[in-house]
Amino acid sequence: GKITATAETYSCNANGGGNTTVGAAVAVAQHNTKQDISVSISGGTLKGVKALSESNPQANDPAPQVTMSITGGTFDGEVTLTDVQKCVKGGTFKKGLDTSYLYSDKFADYAIDENGVVSKPDNVAKIDTSFYTSLAKAVADVEDGGYIELLCDCEGSGVMVDAANAKSFTIEFAGYSYTFTDPAVGSAGTETQGFHFEKGCNITLMHGTLAAAEGNETVKMLVQNYGDLNLIAMVLDGTKLNGTGRYVLSNNSGNVVIEDGFSIIAKEGDFALDSCKYGSYDAPTVTVKNTEITGDVELTGGKLTLDASAKLTGSIKVGKNFKDGDLTVAKASTLTAPEGYEWVENADGTWTVRAQCDPSGMILFIK
Repeated sequence: GKITATAETYSCNANGGGNTTVGAAVAVAQHNTKQDISVSISGGTLKGVKALSESNPQANDPAPQVTMSITGGTFDGEVTLTDVQKCVKGGTFKKGLDTSYLYSDKFADYAIDENGVVSKPDNVAKIDTSFYTSLAKAVADVEDGGYIELLCDCEGSGVMVDAANAKSFTIEFAGYSYTFTDPAVGSAGTETQGFHFEKGCNITLMHGTLAAAEGNETVKMLVQNYGDLNLIAMVLDGTKLNGTGRYVLSNNSGNVVIEDGFSIIAKEGDFALDSCKYGSYDAPTVTVKNTEITGDVELTGGKLTLDASAKLTGSIKVGKNFKDGDLTVAKASTLTAPEGYEWVENADGTWTVRAQCDPSGMILFIK
């Protein structure tokens, strides 16, 4: 429907027993009876000098409670609200709108565009009171020591923090998932990762799920890490990584702690995680607590510690640069030692591995 106020001017005056407002298509004016008022507008066209006016002409003190919800409609005229804010979730406002009237909650600040249309942005993350439509933008903007909160299950491109912009921050996934789509990120020539964190970063990821999109063309690794990284109660689902022989979580430097109900899943032929010394970087140190690892683990120069609550479904493989003592486990009885190695108990009750002796290469001297 349509309501048109034909008066050419607007006025609003106190009048305890009659009309108080002229020139408004819809006028909400508190009466001297001081009754609470509730108004909902979801459609129609309101036209006048003022399309909508809400006021307190009786100067009631305290003013009665006025609640208003605007979710749609066309407002061809000024909108003025005296006692109500943050009530507009939709509609078209041809004369513009005071932004204090736009609805806001922990998930979004509603916005009005250049055409006067109010809508809810597709926000996926927030930093304090600032909202973001992409996680990559939130990570780019977060300050050192900052905190990013995910607001919904969402997807997006890879996210990189290079050494030149290294910083410390936390991403609270709040139970939601982030699915990496093309394009992936990484160093020049190796743009194959979802997250890529370089030396100097100190990052915490907590309480959510990371995955790769079905049918993606570039995401071959969920997390490539060179900095300090803490993973708390996260699920890293690598079952949709592109190709084979991939790494769900690759650690090339830094101190990495994985804990508190973490789960990492690799598809057959891939590695769940590694601890790999790369180039001139310091060797990584990876500590795993209360974690389920589905897939193989690889050590090539980095250190790995599995506490008693860590569960591994897969094999431990060692390669170039592996040294005795690089692997420490709380319980050796539930794990198979890497090929060519045997378990050795440490003085503190933990276990490590050492290379097995080859009897065929021994020479026996008889005196």
